[in-house]
Amino acid sequence: MRDKPELHAGMTIEDVMRIRPETIPVLLRNRMHCVGCLLAPFHDISDAAREHGLDEAELIGQLSNS
Repeated sequence: MRDKPELHAGMTIEDVMRIRPETIPVLLRNRMHCVGCLLAPFHDISDAAREHGLDEAELIGQLSNS
């Protein structure tokens, strides 16, 4: 079994969803409508956390544990 790619603050939301699709429910639970968002290819995890008023480290933890 392959290891899951490690997520980091500079990774775009589009890349997160593409390489780790199991993270999509985490985004939705946090009221982030990243699926289909035109900014997903440009916003990284740090940008998205800031835009949605979320703690970056906590978001990365949630995404990493999905």
